[in-house]
Amino acid sequence: MLEALTDSTSSALTFIVTQVVHPAYFPFLWAPTLHAARGVITSLLLGLPPPMAYSVQPWINYISVHLALTALFDTFPWLLVPKQIDTLLLPVDALLRATSVCGTVSLLHSPSLPPQFKAMDTPFGHALLVLSSGLWGGSVDIWGGALAALIFSASTHDSSFAFTSLAPNALPFPLNLIPPFLLQLFFAPSTQGFSPSARYYPLASSPLPPLKGKAVATIAFGIMFGVRVLYTHWLTPGPAKQVVGAKGRPGNVAKGSRLVNGSGKAK
Repeated sequence: MLEALTDSTSSALTFIVTQVVHPAYFPFLWAPTLHAARGVITSLLLGLPPPMAYSVQPWINYISVHLALTALFDTFPWLLVPKQIDTLLLPVDALLRATSVCGTVSLLHSPSLPPQFKAMDTPFGHALLVLSSGLWGGSVDIWGGALAALIFSASTHDSSFAFTSLAPNALPFPLNLIPPFLLQLFFAPSTQGFSPSARYYPLASSPLPPLKGKAVATIAFGIMFGVRVLYTHWLTPGPAKQVVGAKGRPGNVAKGSRLVNGSGKAK
């Protein structure tokens, strides 16, 4: 089941970054188009103007999506309901955020990266990079992004996650604070990893391909977003309903099977 889930997620990730909406009439990739749609919907829900664009192609992409969705929700305003929108767009949110997070982590392996930034190429650095770049979002975006970055880097056996020893003096912060016997539960020896000299890698003895690792990170993001939506929209009770009195004054509030008036006395 997990294999089928990662395969389908890998296919979805490949699709949104390789396929255009229409080769002739709208030759833009699905990823920025969906991102534009999600940004516009969020702005509409918050009463904000549409996101700014800084070049011609994103401007065309975003303004086209903005005009289409504005017309749609102006015609059918009852569709713009946060509970339904957040629930239906869970897969889109996970795909887009995981693409952004994994792309951010991949910057550490760019040949043009200044040498002073190579010190960030550690497990803590991967999480810190995503945390610092996601401060504009909510808590799930920030900590979920850090978790997704760690899962992506660890599952693909990134060189920063390869260790010759589990002794504290051979590990970076914060892994050097964890007792070695606990680390042995999560790290396994490997001979198939990124670094030939490394002996220990997280969880698996063989690395996942980058696309599979990205898929696992996407699934983790989806789970965290799902928990947020479940708690925010489905488990939290709605506001109490007012009951109009005999004289048309909304003085009573329905509370379970009882009516409580403004003086706090139960009827």
